[in-house]
Amino acid sequence: MKFKKVFAAAMAVVISGSMFMVPGVTASKNIMEVSAASVNNANLIIDFGSYSADPGDYIVVSPIIKNNGGKFAVSAIDVELDVDSPLEITAIGGTSAAFNGAIVSYNLAQYKASLTPLTNNEPTVPIDNETLFKLRVKVPDDCPDGVYNIGFGDKVEIFKGSLNSDKWSYQEIVGQITVGNGSVSETTTTTTTTTTTTTTTAAPVNKVAIVEQPVDVKVPEGEKAIVSVSATGDGLSYQWYYRNTNQKNFYPSSVLTAEYSAVMSETRNGREIYCLITDKYGNSVKSDVVTISMCESLAIVEQPESVVVPAGQNLSVEVKAVGEGLTYQWYYRNTTQKNFYPSSVLTPVYSATMNSSRNGREVYCLITDKYGNSIKSDIVTLNMGTPLEIVEQPSDASAVIGSVVKTKVTAVGEDLTYQWYVLNPNATKFVESSITKATYSYAMTASKSGRKVYCVITDKYGNSVTTDTVTLTAK
Repeated sequence: MKFKKVFAAAMAVVISGSMFMVPGVTASKNIMEVSAASVNNANLIIDFGSYSADPGDYIVVSPIIKNNGGKFAVSAIDVELDVDSPLEITAIGGTSAAFNGAIVSYNLAQYKASLTPLTNNEPTVPIDNETLFKLRVKVPDDCPDGVYNIGFGDKVEIFKGSLNSDKWSYQEIVGQITVGNGSVSETTTTTTTTTTTTTTTAAPVNKVAIVEQPVDVKVPEGEKAIVSVSATGDGLSYQWYYRNTNQKNFYPSSVLTAEYSAVMSETRNGREIYCLITDKYGNSVKSDVVTISMCESLAIVEQPESVVVPAGQNLSVEVKAVGEGLTYQWYYRNTTQKNFYPSSVLTPVYSATMNSSRNGREVYCLITDKYGNSIKSDIVTLNMGTPLEIVEQPSDASAVIGSVVKTKVTAVGEDLTYQWYVLNPNATKFVESSITKATYSYAMTASKSGRKVYCVITDKYGNSVTTDTVTLTAK
C-alpha cells in the first residue's frame, strides 16, 4: 500500500509518485523537502479533491486534470489507485470528461484504471479542470471519524506517444476524505522519500446541503411512485440507492436525478430508498431513507344516479368508493349557473330538500384518498316531480286459441314511455316487440302459447324501471 498512518491531519501532494505534506504536519523521518521549482516543472496537475462523509456513505471521487504552463497531448494513461483503510473503492470508470468522453477501463480488484485518449489516432490535450475519471468509495458503517487519503498507488504512467514512449511528469494533489468530525490523532502519508509542501484546495463556498428531505409515498399497484429531494450546492449530482424487503444491503439504482420514480408492483412494495447528493467539489450528503409502498387503489364501485323527488321531500344521492382515508367533496351547479361550486356536503351521501331552486341541479363528488389521489364521480341531476314507480305489475294470462290475450302494467311518473320485450317458446333470447303502450295484447295461437313478456318503462328524465316477466298461454 502507498499510504501509511502518521500523526496529524493534512492534505498531501505527490510529484511523479512522491508525496508532500502540508506545513506544520508531523511526518515520518523519511520525509524531506524538494524545491517549489520541482513542483512548477510538472507538465500535468491531477487533483483528487477534498470530501466529507459519514459512516455508511458512498461518495464519488472525481479527480481533475489540468495542463501546467503548456499544452500536453496524452496518448495513454495507466495508473494504480490507493485509499486508506477501512475505506474501499467500489467502482472505477465511466468516461473521461477531460478527454472528450474517452472510455475508462479498469481492474477493480487491483485498483487499476487506464484510458487511451486518442482523437483521429492522435494524442489528445486534456481539457483543463475537467474530470479525469470517477471513483465510488464506500465508507464502512463502523468507520472511525478521521481524515483518509485517496490518490494514486505505486504506478502512474502518462504517455506522450505510444506505450513505452516518453512520459509526461505530473503533480498529484492527494485527496482527503473527512469522515464524521475528522477529529482523530492519525492520518496518512506515503513511504516515498521525495516530498515538498503545498497548500490545500480551497473549500467550496456553497457546500452541498439538503433543504427538503424525501418523504414516504404510497400509491396503488400500476401507478408511479414519485419521491424527490431538494438540495443546494454547486454542480450537484444525484445517485439513488434502494433496498427491497428481501434484501439486506442497499444497491445503486439507475436513477441519477433529484426525482426518483418507479411503477409500483409487488416486488417494489416496501422498497426503501435514499439519495446520495454530491457537489462538484466531491462533498456528499445522504438523504433520509424513505419507503415506497402499495396501497389499495382508489376506485368508485357504485356511481350516484339521477333522482326525481316531489317538492318538499328529501332527496339523496350516494357514491360508493374504496381506498384509504377517503374524503368527499360534492360540487353543484344550478340551472342558472355556468360553473360548478363546492357544496357544504362532505359525506358519501348528498342530501337536500327538493324545491324549485334545486330543480334541475347537477351534482358530482370528488373523492380523495390520504395519499392525495383523487377521482370524480358521474354528474347526476336532481329533478322535482313525480318519481317513476310501478304501482301494479303485469300478471300471467291465458286465452283460447283465436281470442285476444292481454296483460297490463300500471306506473306513475312524468311523460312515461313503454317498450315490451318477448320470448317465444322456440326462441333463445328476448326481442323488442312493436307494443309501446301500457297494455300488451295479441291473438293467441298454438305457436304463441307460452310466450314470455316484460316491459321497460322510462320517464322524461331518462330513469327506467323493468317489470316482472310474465307468461301468456292458450287455454
